Order: sequence, then structure tokens, then C-alpha cells
Amino acid sequence: MTLEIQTDLQAQQRQRERHSLRIGLKQLRENTNLGSFQQRLFKDFLPSLTEAIDQRKTAMQGTKAKLPDFVLAAIGSEELALITIVSVMYCIADSQQDLTKSGRQYAATLRRTALRIGQHCRDRFLGDVSADTGDGTSDLQIESRLMTILADRQKNRWNAAKRAEQTIEAMKTEDWWSLSRMIAVGGELIHIAMKSTGLFEKTYKSLGKDDNKRTAILRLTDVGAKWLDARRNDRKRGAEKQGILSIPFNVPMLVEPKPWIDLKGGGYLTLTSVLIKPNDKNCVPDDFYDITTMPAVTTAVDLLQRTAWEINPRVFQSYKKCWDNASYREKFFNPEHATFSKNELMASIEMKISTCEDLLGKTFFFPYQLDFRGRVYAVPHILNTQSDDPTRSLLQFATAAPVSDRSQFWTAIHAANGFGLNKLTLDGRHSWCQEHLSQIEALVADPFKHVDFWSQAKEPWAFLAACYELIDIRRGASTTRLPIYVDGKCNGLQHLSAMSRDEHAGQRVNLLPGEQPQDIYDHVAKQVEALVAADKSASAKYWHGKINRDLVKRPVMTTPYGVTPSGIKDQLKDAAKSLRPSKDALAYISKKVVRAIEDVMHGPAEVQNWLQSIAKDMATAHSSLIWTVPSGFRVCQDYRKPKFKRLSAGKFSVRFYLPVDGERPIDKRKQATGIIANFVHSMDGAHLVQVVNRLNGAGISNVGVVHDSFGVHACHVDIMNQVIREEFVRIYSEPVLQKFLQEQVERTGLNLPTFDAYGNLAIESVLKSPYFFS
Repeated sequence: MTLEIQTDLQAQQRQRERHSLRIGLKQLRENTNLGSFQQRLFKDFLPSLTEAIDQRKTAMQGTKAKLPDFVLAAIGSEELALITIVSVMYCIADSQQDLTKSGRQYAATLRRTALRIGQHCRDRFLGDVSADTGDGTSDLQIESRLMTILADRQKNRWNAAKRAEQTIEAMKTEDWWSLSRMIAVGGELIHIAMKSTGLFEKTYKSLGKDDNKRTAILRLTDVGAKWLDARRNDRKRGAEKQGILSIPFNVPMLVEPKPWIDLKGGGYLTLTSVLIKPNDKNCVPDDFYDITTMPAVTTAVDLLQRTAWEINPRVFQSYKKCWDNASYREKFFNPEHATFSKNELMASIEMKISTCEDLLGKTFFFPYQLDFRGRVYAVPHILNTQSDDPTRSLLQFATAAPVSDRSQFWTAIHAANGFGLNKLTLDGRHSWCQEHLSQIEALVADPFKHVDFWSQAKEPWAFLAACYELIDIRRGASTTRLPIYVDGKCNGLQHLSAMSRDEHAGQRVNLLPGEQPQDIYDHVAKQVEALVAADKSASAKYWHGKINRDLVKRPVMTTPYGVTPSGIKDQLKDAAKSLRPSKDALAYISKKVVRAIEDVMHGPAEVQNWLQSIAKDMATAHSSLIWTVPSGFRVCQDYRKPKFKRLSAGKFSVRFYLPVDGERPIDKRKQATGIIANFVHSMDGAHLVQVVNRLNGAGISNVGVVHDSFGVHACHVDIMNQVIREEFVRIYSEPVLQKFLQEQVERTGLNLPTFDAYGNLAIESVLKSPYFFS
């Protein structure tokens, strides 16, 4: 890429970040095309919302100041309207992320959506006052706006001007933009938008285990759903091809993100960004992180940010066609474990398609950041490599790699995995593709003539993408762009088995070499069957013949992350809903599943019990848990009981918790329940960092990651497999539990118990295990 092109792309990116709202408004005024999703959204609803915001601004003159008044006055009404519409739609769309992958339920809660709007208002204001916006906006203009609402509250104009100047100076600091202020602003704008657009409404929904505890959420109204359906029909007629408008809030970047040389300022070129996302319930001292102590971590994050991506055009065309056909939509966009509104799903897909249309034919990048455990996350939500199967399959590397003599084999493995055949051996998966080659070729020629075959795939979009690539290679393609992913098999239990050196548990999660891949869910299901068969009670009799791997899968998956017995009971209730078991039968099988998991995974259970005992002892001594993972990242777990606040925002009453500090009492229960998941996640985060850095050292610079999954070009999979194993062995060749304990003892002087329940697992065996990651 020439310097001139690079400079031009950087200018475009800065415009997308800092001036995106004004550019969008300008395009809307000048472009008569009404085809694209976002253009129609703004054309149809922006005027009424802008007018309503203007009326709100007029009404606040001469009245007692409210929390959002200064922000509403300082930012233009059209910009506020645009921020509100986009934020609400993004939050509603984002509520469907990851459902097909894990059944995890997100929601566009009133609090979350209001906070996002407030954050964008903050970024808008700070962007205006920190640099020339290119359209004449200045401190003087903002001061004039603020004087309008302050003039009637002071006895003379001089006082009003002085007050406006002081307010502007305060607003220029991030400290002014408190959680309360941002939620208040967002709540006010949500209230105005609900009344003026009719697009969405507030309702209540139970999001946790307690059905009686209901949370305020936003969802599309029937009016909004009909509007979305009409937009899909517009798109089906191809009107969007005349021009695309996208307002890029936290979307992929057109240039490489800024490297992380400090805890702030990496990633996006102009937007406010931090390397480590805060957790408001976890009290981390302001000076806790030192970027100079974790060069491996920042190097890995920067490497991931430099991986160039593009939309896979063939998959995207099939994706759109499938979504626009009612019968196909039912087959390919139906999350497994979710109870969701079809209106929200519609918003999610339409926003995703709009984002892809904007990026089609372009090279783009994902900025990344970390959570407090050191786990790496892509910042964009609607489109990234860490999302569900349909979303991840829309992406391919922008840089091509040569086809090697192993490319066809690994692409076939990727296809078979997408079909759901990962219980087969690697050779068995490759043979399956060979045996079904004629069907694969026909599918590639016209997917919609072979829906019956295609829809059998467990991950149909990953399967389709792999089939396209596989046939290309067979027809003589010299390069490939598809990321070939390999996944850890119940990766949390792999880490716990390695910590405990439990060879029996390790064998069941593929830490040991074997001719066949092991299925931990099947092992647990058989143990539950054995426990039930040995019981002659009526409850046991009820479950005869009804136990399978699907019943126990979610409890086993979440055990490494500290799921409670009551949580397992809820999971089993969902998995067995077609059987409609009684409360007694459900309570019975829950206990058997817990017992079976402990029997099958004895070593991991011992580690979990030990970690929780350490956490309880530390909490009793009013001490936080701090540990350093092999990548050099320091983790602080210090859960405090939050202080809840109720705020009146835009006629809504929003209940939220304030960020905790050292003055709040320690949450002993959460310290104990959180340590298992946090410790395991910190270790898989360290493994990811070390793998990414080693791959780069081996000349592999294009990498996709999903915590326990890595993707590279097909020609590099063999090297990646070796590196994944070597780095896992490197981590667990060290006494990680002893080091964890030593850090706690040295810092506090407490007398804490050691972990002594080690098994005889030879960790080096992982190097020869073909199914550890596959």
C-alpha cells in the first residue's frame, strides 16, 4: 500500500470516528436514494425525533436545571437524534449475539442502552472541543448554546457567560461524565425517541434465575417490526446498491488500529478507548496496572489488531438471500437455546447486513481490548470474529496465503467440523468430505438447490464457507483466504485437568494421545446413567432411557466457570423441557449430574474446591485476590458490595449500581463463586497471548481468535497446532497453583492451605494428542 493511499484511509477513518454524525447528516440531505437500511431509518424517523429534541430544549429554558440539560444544550439536535436511533438499534440488535453458539442471553436493558447513548454523547462533545471538527463548531458556539439555558437562571448576562465557561471547562474532563450523568442523558433521549418515533417500547423481562426479578428492557414495537420487514423488501429489490450510508459506532476500522503503548489511547484513532475494560463490581486500584510489566500482552493485542479482514462475498450473498426467504430463514437463523423476539432477531440481522454492505470490498481491522482477567475481546459488537457461526463465517482474511500440500486436508477438516462431525477421527472427517464430494460440489454451485443437505450441518455457515474454499482448492486455486479454526475440547476442563495433573480427567478432555477423540459429555452422561440405574427409587425410574449427552452438556460446559448446583438445575430444566419433569424429578437428576461430574472429573473438582477455600479465607481476612498469569498480566479480584442508585431519567426510574471503591464492604460470596471462572479465564487468556506471539515469531501474522479457538490460513494449521500444544505445556510445566498460593501468602501473611491432590498426568503428553485442539 502506498503512503498516499494509507494517508487517505487514515483521513477516512478519522472522519468515520469524529465526524461520522455530520457526514451522515450531510449525505442524508444530499442523497435522494432511500434504499439502504440506515438511510431509510434516518429518513423515516430522524425529522420527528429532531423536532422532539428541539422542543425539549425549548422547554428547559427558564426552568430549574436537570441532570441532562447541559449535554442536550451542548450538542446539536440532529446529532442527538442520530446518536439515539443508532444506539437503540445497535443495542436491540446486539441482544442476539452468540445465541447459536452458547445460548447466552443478552438484552437491550434500559440501563445499558441509556449508558451507551450517554457514552456516545460524551465522545461527541469531547471530540468537538478537542479538535477542529471541520464544520465550524467551536467552544464559542457551544458556550452560546449553554448560555441559552443559563441566561434565565442568572441575574445578569455576565454571570451566565461565566457559568457557561466554567461548565464547558468541567465538561472537557472525562471525570465530569459520571455514570449518573450519562445514564440520565441517555434515559432522557430514549424517552423522547419512544414518544416521537414509535419504533420501540419499554417492557420488563426476567433475565436471571429469579422469575420474580424483572428488568426494564427495550424492544421493537409492532410498528418497528413492520418497518423492518418493509426495509427487507426494499433490499430484496436491490435498491441499496445505489449507495450505502453507515454511521460507524464501534465498528471495524479501515486502517490498522493504534498500538497500545499506554493504558489509554490505543485502538480507534480518535475515540475514547482503554486497554483494560473496567468491571464496576470489581475494585481495582487506579495504579494497579503497569503497561511496562506486560509487553507480551500488548504485543499480542497489537498483532491481532494488525490482522486484516474482509467480507466473504460468496457467503454474504447466500446469507442475504437466505435471510430474505421465510422458509430458509426458519432453517438457518433459529438459535438453539434462546427464547427471543423475532423482532430483535430481525434488527440484529438487518444491522449486520447494513454493516457488511458498508464494508464489502474493503479491507478492515478490529481494535481489541482486555477484560480484568486478561482475556482478549474485539471492540466492535455487531460484526467480529468472536461472535456466532453466521457472523464469524462472513469474515475472511484480506491477505491471501499460498495453497500447500496440507491446505486441502485442513479445509476438509474445517468443513467436517462445521457439519458437526468432530467426534470422528481427523482421517474420518477427511474421508467424509471425500465421500460427499459430489454433494459439496453441488452445494457450492447452488446452495439453495441443496438446502436439505446444507441444513443438516451443525454450523451451516462455517460449513458453506469451507465448502467454497475446498472446491476452489480442488479446482487449482493457488491461494486461500479462509481462516481454518481449531477449538479446544471443553477448554475450561482442559485447564483444570492440567492444573490438577488428573490423568483420568485429562484423558477424557483429550490431554492424552488417543486414536479417537474423547467426548466428555458422553462420559458424564454414562456416569449419570450408571448412578440412576443403581437407584431403585421412583425418581430414578422416571429418568430411565431419558439421559443423553445433550442433557448434561451445558452443566459440564459451565462447571469450569463455577456454575452452582441451582444453576445446573436451571440448565437441566431447559434441556429437559420437552419431557416436562416434575420438581422432584428435576431436583433428583440435578444431584446425580453434580455427582457424576465430580466422579468423572475428580481432579478439576478438587482444584475448584481448593480455589474457593482460598477465596473464602482471603475474604474473611478482608483481602483481595491478586495473581500474575504466565503472560505477565496481573489480575485483581476484589468484588465489593455495590451501592445501588435510583435515578429519574426521562420519566423512567433507572436502578443501577455505582462503581465500587475500597470503602465498600467485600462481597464474600461473590469472591468465592467468582474465583473459579476468573482463574480459568485468566489462564486461557495467557495461553492465547503466548500462542499469538509464538505464531508471529513463526511468520504467521494473520490470526483469528475466540478465547479457546484459533484460526489461521490452511497452510499454517500444522504449525499452529504445534504452537498451541507447546505453549499449553510450557504454562503447565510450572506449578501454577503453588505460584498462585505463594502470591497470596507473600502479600497477606495468611496461613493458607496448599493444594495436595495432584494426579500423575505427564503434561508433555499434550504434545502428542491430536484431539487436544481440533
